[in-house]
Amino acid sequence: MKIDALRSKNGMITLLELDRVPVMAEALGLRISNLEEFQIASAITKEMVAQLTPHVQGAVLSPEHSLQHRQDLSKKTVPVISLEKKTAAVDPLVPPSFVDNWGIESVANNYGIAKLELYYHPKEANAAIKKQMVAELYDYCNYEGIDFILELLVYHQANEKPSPQGLIETQLTAVQEFREGCDLMALEYLGDSLAAVTITAELDIPWIITSRDQSYETVKTELRAALESGAQGFLFGDIFWPQLELATHDGGEVSVEMLTAEVSKHGRDHVIELSRITSEFSDNANAQEGTE
Repeated sequence: MKIDALRSKNGMITLLELDRVPVMAEALGLRISNLEEFQIASAITKEMVAQLTPHVQGAVLSPEHSLQHRQDLSKKTVPVISLEKKTAAVDPLVPPSFVDNWGIESVANNYGIAKLELYYHPKEANAAIKKQMVAELYDYCNYEGIDFILELLVYHQANEKPSPQGLIETQLTAVQEFREGCDLMALEYLGDSLAAVTITAELDIPWIITSRDQSYETVKTELRAALESGAQGFLFGDIFWPQLELATHDGGEVSVEMLTAEVSKHGRDHVIELSRITSEFSDNANAQEGTE
């Protein structure tokens, strides 16, 4: 499966992140190791698949936690399948570990696109190991005839003074190091339009914006800024998760029915609006090109 399958008629890419089930479960106070509570998280994921995927071009699924809902995807929605094991907490210093008995060939057999989430810093001890890992995955994807998405997340090192400019420079270096090792890159918008424009100029492949732990209004603002700077779409997930405070009975207990209802209402409205913003930006850009 190729990246072009993720493009809408206007050429934009809209991806729903549905593989971070352990992270969502922890945010909702659910223990993924408990069968009953995992089934609650799975029911929420299933509702997100049913309600949200008709409004996006692709959905990222985890072979461990959400691939079982693939049959519920909208007919137009392309499966993107993550390679790494998903846990509630991630150590950015440690290279990703992979799902047992699963790999690039499995993704190809499921008519999907492969994806890896990678935390990275150019000066970290495992930088060379991570770069070699990505290069090998990319080569294997080429061999299997499928495309490869890299979600590249940079961070401050422990001995590094945190600064927005420092993180921007780290991201640009990381982009330069990995730009020949994937077919699509997902990057955070770090609040600097010039930096985003520079990334667009550095890449011969498309990039899309990803965002976590942000409010919905912030995500909308960052999406518009990223699109204006050359991004070709989005990869979002957290902002569509149901909120505990909106799914609790008067007695304090959490209602599964209220959680899934919130997905149907607020989550669906949000994904429709973000897809519309992405589409409208492309329409406007095409209109401007037509007048030149």
